[in-house]
Amino acid sequence: MITDTSEVQGIHSYLGNDFVMVGNGNGLQISGIGQVSLPATDIKLNNVLVVPDIKKKLLSVSQLTKEHNCYFIFYSWGFLLKDMRTKQVLLKGYMVDGLYLIQLRQHTNSLVG
Repeated sequence: MITDTSEVQGIHSYLGNDFVMVGNGNGLQISGIGQVSLPATDIKLNNVLVVPDIKKKLLSVSQLTKEHNCYFIFYSWGFLLKDMRTKQVLLKGYMVDGLYLIQLRQHTNSLVG
């Protein structure tokens, strides 16, 4: 889930009635769906929800690992994302303020928790 539409390609309007439920019980409106590419990898995140009022970007670990045949290893300092077949490291990220950081653009960082 993401708020900044400049990071999303191929956005189309969300026509459903679903909301994203957050910790305080409020439902946040979904305005669109698109795709996000992770720099320096061939990984494209599909069906990314655009949620204008969400405070932090969220990633479905299960969706990413299922779609791209990969797995995460989480450490106290950060994480590695590895290819299931080759065991090659696809992505490395660090923990910042209790959240794992994934770089969505070459020059800016986005917290994904």
